Formats: sequence, structure tokens, C-alpha cells
Amino acid sequence: MHNSVRFSVCVRDEVQGLVNEQRFVHNSEVAICKLPPRVCKLSWKEVVDVDVWGGKSVNLSYALRNGCNIPYTYCLSTDFFDYYRATGKLIGEEALEGFFEKILANTVSGKLIVRSSATCEDSEIDSYAGIFKSFNNIADFKSFTTAIIDCFDSVNSEQVRLYCQVKSLDYRKIKMAVIIQEYINADYSGILFTRSPFSFGAYPVVDLCKGASEELCKGKGPTNLYEIVDSDKYIAKAEVTSIPQYILSVILSQLHELTALMVVNYDIAAIEWIWENNKLWIVQIRPVASINSVEPEIDSVFFKFHAMKMFVKTNLFDKHVDFIEGKHIEEILEKLGGVEFNDAVKIIRFARGGDIGMPKCFVKTIGEAVCAVRDVWSHGMSLIVYDEIDVCDSYEVYVDIVNNLIVIEHIPGIWDSDNILSPDVIVSNNDAKMAYRFMEQRQAKFDSYNTLCYRAKEPIPKAECEILLEFVLNATKKIMLNTGKCRFNYHFVRDKNGRTFFLNMRNIVSFCFKTAVPSALTEIQKIEDIVNIKIGNPVFLNFMIERGNEVALLKYAQFFKDRVCCLKFGILSHPAIVLRELGAITIPLFDARNYAIESIFGRGTR
Repeated sequence: MHNSVRFSVCVRDEVQGLVNEQRFVHNSEVAICKLPPRVCKLSWKEVVDVDVWGGKSVNLSYALRNGCNIPYTYCLSTDFFDYYRATGKLIGEEALEGFFEKILANTVSGKLIVRSSATCEDSEIDSYAGIFKSFNNIADFKSFTTAIIDCFDSVNSEQVRLYCQVKSLDYRKIKMAVIIQEYINADYSGILFTRSPFSFGAYPVVDLCKGASEELCKGKGPTNLYEIVDSDKYIAKAEVTSIPQYILSVILSQLHELTALMVVNYDIAAIEWIWENNKLWIVQIRPVASINSVEPEIDSVFFKFHAMKMFVKTNLFDKHVDFIEGKHIEEILEKLGGVEFNDAVKIIRFARGGDIGMPKCFVKTIGEAVCAVRDVWSHGMSLIVYDEIDVCDSYEVYVDIVNNLIVIEHIPGIWDSDNILSPDVIVSNNDAKMAYRFMEQRQAKFDSYNTLCYRAKEPIPKAECEILLEFVLNATKKIMLNTGKCRFNYHFVRDKNGRTFFLNMRNIVSFCFKTAVPSALTEIQKIEDIVNIKIGNPVFLNFMIERGNEVALLKYAQFFKDRVCCLKFGILSHPAIVLRELGAITIPLFDARNYAIESIFGRGTR
């Protein structure tokens, strides 16, 4: 057992005897440097009003209330933002400079962080994770004032407007408070989830890295992932960095104790923390939607156009993308004229609301692009334009955090609606992780500007299934933190160089994943034959649906409702999605002659 660690309030603000002088409260008659009264040394008694101090500040005050360490921290209220929005200036820069010099002198590192604390930020409903700006390593007054202004200006950024559009919120109602916090030179840092928001179970989960965690918070860089079972027991889910055992044990033990403190205020929280000189510091707390919460309403984050914007923003798609919207064809073509072609092959994908099976085309010149769009475009369509991807493998992923289920389907080549290949399937369900690998060569489809062809590809190795599962778990976590969703389906591809590109995200009807196939199946080779099958009989669907023609299934809605449909073309494919929306029970068809069914083992337990 590790020694129990008692969390105590940070005393760094007493270093130079300024603590009495720095007690700013709402009704102070005299504030230091003659700043407005609503400047406050972060306090759990004073910082309680989100409309004044913003969500991030109030969450940090909860940490203080529960006896946790936070760095030396001050808050500027939304009064400063109101003044800046009205005048374009900061309140009393001379007084602000004196304030800056006093708080900087009272730090150990000699550096500050300026963090956003918007009134809408880090709530239990909307996280705005990574949407607003924060600035590190502030050591001079010019950088300090620039960071405050940039925090204020971030309220009007395109990212905020898009996020608010997705959430059906009014960005004009947002106000910004600012956190001024001592920069701590981290030995280790990371993010603690007080209860797993993805399919590891109910235990706390922590991402951990050496040094500062800026890249980790962005979803980049190497990360160690641990499930904390108890104060002296943890399970390594991923280890890419060697950390001395005694340090790792103490850190995880203290994070386990921190989880017990935080459940007073949160069901699930994501806590950004720093370990410095054998001490744990809390720098940010973000509530996470409960895995027991009601399924969120469908919104535009599931529309291809907005999903692609989210993927670009979160570096899940790292090519330049032109997003084109318009109410009529002339407006669309005018904006299309601004796309740089330079003889590079472009893909144009069409999007309209949540429609599936929308067309795509390959073009090389603006002339070809205009002709293609004129041929295809109809009212309500938008365009997504980017350089051609040489797709070698395609993947569909279903995530259901409510039921601790992740299903991954893979086929070689391009996965269009007319796919009839049997996919590889990887399932993570509670503690069970299984791979269903197709063991024969498959004639994969490859589509490009120059040609459409089919080539044989070898089966996926078991080791690749294990790597793929880890990759999907990390990507799923990143998408959840940026959308707040707990049930969804997303699609990504890999090119010949192994680069990954995320292309779509959809809302999806919940389904119970089953692999047991009914003993008596009636094979259906043409969709029209479904009318000849007795209601209720399970069927094996062995036909192809042309891309964009999934609507044909709607004609037979009454026959699919509550019917077991075994599929060899993937239960995450477009036709399968439509079938479930019609009430069908979709089950993958694994022929023991073609599939290897194997357990995937996770990392070791300590």
C-alpha cells in the first residue's frame, strides 16, 4: 500500500507576504493597483457565479473546496470583457501592469498561464473543449495583455461559431472571464477521467506523459493510458514511455484519492493535472456527460459537412479542405472558383443534412469541377473538396458508451454502398475483446481519377487488429471530448503510406451486437424477393445496393421491422444503417470456413 496523501490548499501565494493585500472580493473598497472590484484570488467562497467568473474558474474553486492543490491563481471577471467589447480597450492598462508585476513576482517559475474561462465553458452540458484559447509561458506585460485580448477575441472565432451552430446555441450571449495562473514546470502531467467515458469500465482512467501535457490535451504525442482499479492496483492499457515504477505508483495512488474527492461535485470529470517535485497540482476540471445520461438529440455534428469541419479542427484530417455552401448553383460555382487546383487531383464530396450514399467525384481542373457539380448538385447540397487520397483500407466504427460497446469493421480498398465483401470485425465489449478475421484474399475495390479497378489483398494479421483497436479507442476518446456524444458511428480510411483520414460521423440507432446466427436462414438474392418471405423469418441478405439507392429498402419497411437480417457486407454499412432504422435486427455472418475468431488480449496488469 502507498502512504495516504492528504491534499492541502496551495500556499505559494504567501511567498512574499502579499496574501493580505491580495484578497479581492466583490465589494472591496480598495483593490490592489486600483483595478475594478471584481478581480479575485481564486477562492471557493468568492468564485461561485459562472456569469461572473466563467465555468473554468468555478470548477477550480470546487477543487479548492475539496482540499486540492491548485497553482497560484487569479481571476479577471467578465466585467473586463464587457468593457473591452464596448470600447476595444482593456481597463486601466497602467493599473493592470502593476497587478501583473505583483503576481509574477509572487511565482516560483517566473512565468504565467492565461486561460480562458467563458461563461459557457466546461459545463455539464457543453464542454467547448479546445474551442477557446489559453496561453503558456507568459513572462512580460505585452504578452500578458495580448493573451487577455486574444482570449476575449476567441469568443467571435469561427470555431466558436461552428460549435455553437452544432449545439444550437447563440455565441453572442457568451462572455469571457480570464484565469491568470502560475506556470508550473511539470515533471509529469496528464488527464484523469474520474470514471471511464469509454469502454474500459467504471474505473478511473488516466492519460499520462512526461513533461507538460499540451500535446496530449490536443490528442497528439505519445501517451501512457492506465485504468486505476484501486489505490495500489492499476492496469496498463497502453505504455509508450518508460516511467520509474515507484513514481508511477505514487502518482496513480494520488489520482485514485483525487477521484474520491471529486465525486462530491461530479458524476464524471476530466481533470488536467501536473506532477512537480512530488506534488500533485490541479489546473483544470471539465465535467463529462454521464454514461448513464439520456442519448443526446440528433444535431448537425452528425452531418457530413460539419463532421468534416470537426475532423479538420481536431487534426483527424490533416489535408487542406475547402468547404463550400450556397443556396443556389451560381453561388456554389462562384465559391468553387476560389479553389486552387494546380493540376492536382481533387475529390469533391457532396453533403446534404444527414443523407447517406451521397455522390463523390474526382476532378483535376476547375472546368471538370464545374461540369461535375452542375451534373450532380441539387438544392441543399454543400461541397467538401480536398486532394485525392490513395485509399488502401476502409473502416467503420460504432461506439455505444452506454453499453460499453465498440465495433470496428474493416475491408481492404474503398468501402462504398455497393460493397459485398465480408468485413473483418473487431469487438470491444466490457472486458471481452474479439477479432473476427476474414482468412482469404479479397478482391478489393480501388477508385481514383485515372481508373477503377479490383485487386486481391491479403488477410489482415491478428497483430494489426490489436493495434487497430488501440488506435480506435484513442480516436474515440478524442471525438467524444470534442462532441460530448456517447453513441455514434464514424468512418475513416488509410492510404498506402499508412496515413489516416476521418471522413464522416453519423448518429446511429442503438443495437445489441450479436454473433449467434439463427439455424434456419432464408437467402435473399434480390431485394424484391423479400415480399415472398413469411413475416418474422430470419433472412440472409446476399445482394448489392447501388450507392445512393439505399432508399430502395424503404419500400419494404413492413417486411424488415423486427426481422433478423444476417449480413455479409458489414453491419455498419449504409444499407445496414437503413435496415436498423426500419427496425431490423442486423447480425454479421461469420462463416467458420472463412473466418478466424480470436481473443485480443490487452496489456498486462500490475
